[in-house]
Amino acid sequence: PACLPACLPACLLACGAGSTAQPCAMRLLEHSAAGATVETVGGARLRFDFRGEGDALEPLFAGTSWGAILWDPSLVLGQFLEDLPVGALEGKRVVELGACCGLPGLVAALRGAASTVLTDLDQYTDAMRSAVTLNAPVLDGRAVATYELFWGGEQAKDFLAQHGAADVVLASDCVSTDVYGRESWVALVETLRALTKDRAYICSIRRPNDGLDEFLALTDQVFPVHRVIPVEAAPELAPALTMTAGHRFEVHEFRWTECGTDANA
Repeated sequence: PACLPACLPACLLACGAGSTAQPCAMRLLEHSAAGATVETVGGARLRFDFRGEGDALEPLFAGTSWGAILWDPSLVLGQFLEDLPVGALEGKRVVELGACCGLPGLVAALRGAASTVLTDLDQYTDAMRSAVTLNAPVLDGRAVATYELFWGGEQAKDFLAQHGAADVVLASDCVSTDVYGRESWVALVETLRALTKDRAYICSIRRPNDGLDEFLALTDQVFPVHRVIPVEAAPELAPALTMTAGHRFEVHEFRWTECGTDANA
């Protein structure tokens, strides 16, 4: 309605007072070793097929339950993007780093991004392409591409030559010294520096000795503006989360400049 301010969160406009036509928060309708179905605030259903992805993720995540391939921070970042005010992503060029199935990137596309590129290592290319293909009917012609990207400043140059810088860069659960090693997130910072035109949203879980503070200290040397946004998983998502007992979610927003009209301002 014209009388509602543009800064209202999308869920309020989608649901309306007393309306039951659409969900007021992202929810996981189905989740198994074979795949998952996620319903967005707008009622779109995103589908993911996990079959065959286990071998691609070995040996880094040996012993992991592949029914949890939609990692918790990916779901929470998707929820966060849906909660941004209407128009926050409209017309933006979006890139997701370490996308795998690309849930946050697909949510950005549904929220009106002009273009979205899902990026990850070559062994996850099939997972990204599968997600785009499965959800083509829901995406309805929205521009979503996939790209094999190894983090680092030099590799980012090749990406920039093909796609240019992104207004918004997304990443979830990409910082863990124990899992990825320090060199990985140093390369991540180099990639963020190269690809981010306006802002980046990084969703992480706070874990003991995870190296997150070291990562943030490095990003703070690059980006003048850093905001920490605590995020609580919506009740509709909480039962599906698998790895967050005793931990908390944070979305870290990085910007080159302060912006009074920002979606999160």
